Amino acid sequence: ALECRVYAEDPRNQFYPSTGRLEALVEPAGPGVRVDGGVAAGLEVSLYYDPLLAKLIAWGSDRAQACRRMARALDEYLVLGVQTTIGFHRYVVRHPDFLAGYLDTGFIERVWGSGVAPEEATVRQAAVVAALVADGQRTKPLPAGAASQDGSAWRLLGRRLGTGAR
Repeated sequence: ALECRVYAEDPRNQFYPSTGRLEALVEPAGPGVRVDGGVAAGLEVSLYYDPLLAKLIAWGSDRAQACRRMARALDEYLVLGVQTTIGFHRYVVRHPDFLAGYLDTGFIERVWGSGVAPEEATVRQAAVVAALVADGQRTKPLPAGAASQDGSAWRLLGRRLGTGAR
């Protein structure tokens, strides 16, 4: 089993606390994954309290499976509004030394530089936000038989949202 503590901190700025409103929160789920948290979208993260947002736990039949599940869970995790340690954890659980078990007290100092490629995180977050927005805009049900009349319900939804899908 592995545990990643998700903090409202900026790993690219010496893990300095990050404050603000949680604009969006999507927690991972699935086999071998558990989130122990107590925050929700709309809540304020302040300097006056511990910035721990959640403990993300992944387990498997062996360390390799637990690492794969943790990597998947971290990829599914989305927090908007504050900086978090999620990107840092993504980097660590995929690092070859971590996967091989070559760990010591100097591991983080040795391997963590800029760490996360901001564009990778931005693209992933943009995709999740787009899906959330599309789902939120789908206020009325699709017409009965839409999938059979016009190809698919997803294509019809794309047209309704003005994406140009045909």
